[in-house]
Amino acid sequence: MTPKTPESNGSRRKASRVRATHLLTVTKTKAKAQAREETSISIARTLDVSSAGIRVEVEVLSCVCIDDQLQLEIAVEDRVILAQGKVVHARRKEDHLVEIGIEFTSIADADRDALVAE
Repeated sequence: MTPKTPESNGSRRKASRVRATHLLTVTKTKAKAQAREETSISIARTLDVSSAGIRVEVEVLSCVCIDDQLQLEIAVEDRVILAQGKVVHARRKEDHLVEIGIEFTSIADADRDALVAE
């Protein structure tokens, strides 16, 4: 894990970000015709975190769209933090990588505190 350092809190931000690198899995489940579901799971790394959301870098195997709902399992030291969120922005980078901004829609208060703890 890299040291956490505060990042600028521009006027659009509701919460200040902290640079942090954690491994996580990102799961996207998409409803298909006839009540079938398609699930894609990717390994990712965090770029920064805040109490409101997380920015990750992931090699995406399927399309990611604004407002997609994602399940997250974030490894922080010796614990796994479970959270759900929605995609608020996505930007394609080099080498099949995508940078995704995710706004938390569900995360336990204790897990949120552990995620942004300095």
